[in-house]
Order: sequence, then C-alpha cells, then structure tokens
Amino acid sequence: MKGSRAGTAIVGFLILAFGATPAAADRCTGAKLKAIGKKESRLLLCQSRVAATNDASGLVECEAKVSAKFAVTFGRAGACPGVEATCETQADACETAIASAMTDTFPSACEAAKRSAAGKLARAELGCYARAAAKGAPLDATCIARATGRFGFLMARAGTCPDGGSPQALIEDSCVEPVLTTDGGGTVIDVCPTTTTTTNPTTTTSSTSTSTTSTTTSTSTSSSTSSSSTTSTTTSTSSTTSTSTTSTSTSSSTSSSTSSSSSTSTTTPTTSTSTSTTSTSTSTSASSSTSSSSTTSTTTPCVSGVCDLGNGTVRDTATGLEWEKKDTTVGSGVNAADLHDVDNPYSWAGCCGPCNGSNLCQPNAAAAATCVAHSTGGTMGCSVCSSGTCNVDPYSFGAITTVWDWLNAVNAAGFAGHSDWRLPSENGCNSCYTDAPSYECPCAPSELETILLAPYPCGTSPCIAPVFGPTASSYYWSASSRTSIPDATWNAYFLDGKVLNVVKNLNSYVRAVR
Repeated sequence: MKGSRAGTAIVGFLILAFGATPAAADRCTGAKLKAIGKKESRLLLCQSRVAATNDASGLVECEAKVSAKFAVTFGRAGACPGVEATCETQADACETAIASAMTDTFPSACEAAKRSAAGKLARAELGCYARAAAKGAPLDATCIARATGRFGFLMARAGTCPDGGSPQALIEDSCVEPVLTTDGGGTVIDVCPTTTTTTNPTTTTSSTSTSTTSTTTSTSTSSSTSSSSTTSTTTSTSSTTSTSTTSTSTSSSTSSSTSSSSSTSTTTPTTSTSTSTTSTSTSTSASSSTSSSSTTSTTTPCVSGVCDLGNGTVRDTATGLEWEKKDTTVGSGVNAADLHDVDNPYSWAGCCGPCNGSNLCQPNAAAAATCVAHSTGGTMGCSVCSSGTCNVDPYSFGAITTVWDWLNAVNAAGFAGHSDWRLPSENGCNSCYTDAPSYECPCAPSELETILLAPYPCGTSPCIAPVFGPTASSYYWSASSRTSIPDATWNAYFLDGKVLNVVKNLNSYVRAVR
C-alpha cells in the first residue's frame, strides 16, 4: 500500500509539473500577440494623425514612443516562441503596407478614419488569437466575426477614399497572418515565425499516441495506418487516440501490416501525431492494412523583404502585396490548362470582327464585368460584342483568352486559398522613366513597377528578383489604361525595366496580385 501511494504521488507530481508549463507558455503567447496588436494599432494611429493634419513632423517621435511601450510590454510576456526584434519588424511592415495603400490628398478625414480602423482590426483579430492562446484553445470564429463586423462599419462611416481595394484582406495579410502560425485547427503554435511550413499528408487515416511514466503491462492488436516516435527508447503505434503509462512493461501484438512513410524537411517547425516522454518500454501494434504517407516541409527565407509563402505565392513585406508565382520553365511551351504556366500569353481585350481601334471586347459577360470592376484609367474593351463572337487573338499571336477571363478562372479555382486576385495597377512612372508626357507621370511607382528589380536600364534580365519565380523577359499587363490612349494599357517590360503602353488587342504576359 505504501508503494502504491508513493507511485500515485509521483504520478500526480509529474502531471502537475508537466501540466503547468504549457499553461504558462500559452499565457506568454497570448501576451505577446496582444502586445503586437497594440503596437500595430498605435503605429497606425500615428499614421492616422498624419493623414488628418498633413503634418508628418511628429511621426518619428510618435513611432518611437510606440516602440518603447512595445519593448516593455513584450518583455513582460515571458519566455515562449516569438523574438522581439522579429515581431517589431513585422509590426513595422504592417504600418508601411497600410499607409502605402491608404493614401489620399492630405489632410483627409476619410483616410485618417480608415487608417485608425485598420489598426483597430489588426488589434482586435490578434486579440482573438491572444485570448484563445491564453486558454490553450483554438480560435473562436465568432470573435473574428465581431472584429470584422465592427471594421466594416467603421470603413463605411469613413467615406470614400483609397484603401487598397480589399482592405480587410490587406490588413489580415500584412498585420495578422505574418505574426502567427496555427496548427490548422486555429490553435497558435508560433509567434512571429520566420519560416513557412507546408504539410501534404496522403494517409487515409491518422493516429495519435501519447505515453508518459507509469507501471502497466498491456497487449493489444489494432488497425493502424501510421507510425511515429520521438527521441526516446519508446516506439509506439496505434490507430486511436490513446494514453499509455508504461515504464518497465513489454507489450506486443502480431498481425500483418505494411506501413511506410517518407519525410522531407528543411524547416524547424514540425507536425507530430505521436508524443512520448522518456521511458524504457517497447509497445508495438500492427494492422492488416497498408498505408503510406508523405510529409513535405519547405522553408524559403525572405529575400530583400520578399517572402515565399510556400503555396505558389510570395509576399512583398514593403507593400503588403501577395503575388502569384508562375510555374514551369520559361520557354517550355504554352499550356492553356495550367493557369500559372509562365509561357501562357493573353490579350487584354479582343476584337468584334476586324480590329478598328474601337471595337475591343471581352469573350463573355463575366469577363466584361470583371474588367469594368477592376480596370483603372478607362474601360474601353470591357464590353461584349453586340453581335458575333469576340476574337481574343485577332492577330493569331497565340493569345489563350483575355486577362480578365483568365483572372475569373484563377479566382474560381481559389488559387492559394483566395478568390480576390486582381491585376496590378500601373501609371507609367518608373523613376520618371516613361514614354508618357510629364503630366501623366506623378513619379510614384504603382504596383506592377514595385516588383521590378531596378529602374530602367535594369541591367538584369528578367528584371525581377528570383524569389518571384519564373518570369518572361517581356511585357506584363496591368489593370490600368493610358488615359490619353484609351485602347492601350500600361505594361512593365521585364527585359530592362521600362514602363510603356501596349495596345489592348496584342499579347502580353500577366501576374496576379492581391
């Protein structure tokens, strides 16, 4: 009896000891996320004051005060994932992305209100994650719904002024998603990650097994489709979620089973379905089923502020924009079935019959509607033919369809988990190199130009950082028509960095953005 009570006391002590650490870590994680949300909100409040007064003289001082408060709050959180310098950099990138998108002629009460609302949404959503983390629980979807509902109200009340087109997506992509990683079920597992992990399981079922310290003997036969072990002398396999407490026991079962797994990993974060503590037991179970699984984890570091998200896209932290990456190899051939083939050419608009400069068209009503909704500088070419068929490749150069018809297909496919992809804007100004007259060149690069590696003459071809993936050394469409030539659209020339206009019924390449 004494031995039994002693063993029970030891197990109880272990449970208390090991149970206390995750709880403390969860509170720490929640505190760090809350601190980041406060910093982002306060930085955008600094930017809101600039917009309201058209006076940036106090911006640096305001930002310095915010950083000082952040350092104190973040330091109090304790020891858990999340490096202060990395979190601060990501919060600063949030400020830059929102301020760059929400710009107007200052002073602007509308823009001031929108920048403030953006900060409130970032803080509210991170607050939702923080509260869930503190409880060691998954994210509460209703909390996010309340935050976005309030944000929608504030944005509507602010009025009409630039907000990036999709302000909620911009804020979530620039201020929320970069500062945390979840396990897929909404539970936060990392703060301010510097890598991206992608897991692609192919198993038909999964198992979870946990072993701690105790004294039992068991024999079992189960249907299992996976196996895994941690660093210890314990190997466990089971098809059910179970907890075994073994120390000096031996457990075995016999059946026919084939199980294989392959893993390729180049990243620090891991995904595990089996956890075991140090023991000296051997537990084996098998099954009469055959399964295989593969897990691939890839990490691509950020290069000059551009981060590969591991899902066929990259994010530019300077602008907050997420860009499509093309696949295949340049020059490998056109593949109309692959929406992201780098060699696929598209026209901006087709022609109703022989092209005459004024009969530009879209192949269907959906493409026409998207063109009207997202083009800037003019909508010539955003209508369907009154009779007959729209020829999307009037000069037989090989255009597959129009960029707007292609864009609808990309969004319908939910590329990279999103359906708000669009064409980048452009205004014909790349370090003031353009073939446009000065009154059309405000000398402020628009979206498409921001991914050029350098101004004209670039000196590198293609004129883009390799992290963006395969890129043709040619013309790429924008959503922006040239106001003085309505049947032409601004293009960036990735051979040498020029920005010039191309007639809409010719062929160019395209890269989506959101």
